Amino acid sequence: STAMSTFEKQTEYVVEALFSDLLNEEEVDYRCLEKDSGEETASNFDPVVIASRLRSIGDQCNIDFENSSPVVAEVLKGKENLDN
Repeated sequence: STAMSTFEKQTEYVVEALFSDLLNEEEVDYRCLEKDSGEETASNFDPVVIASRLRSIGDQCNIDFENSSPVVAEVLKGKENLDN
């Protein structure tokens, strides 16, 4: 269906925006995506904004998880020390 293919394409753009940020590439590239011929997309769809929101949700989940358990916090501190 067209709705599913549009959803899949939007998901692809969001994932690309997430990877772009991880690789420190220009996010601007993803703000200028061209529509496939004949494809209708929502005018308010912005994969960079969605990717940014997903990252902030993930960061908050990590903070909540770390704060939920002193044991987890210690393990994560130990991991950070090993990484440095």
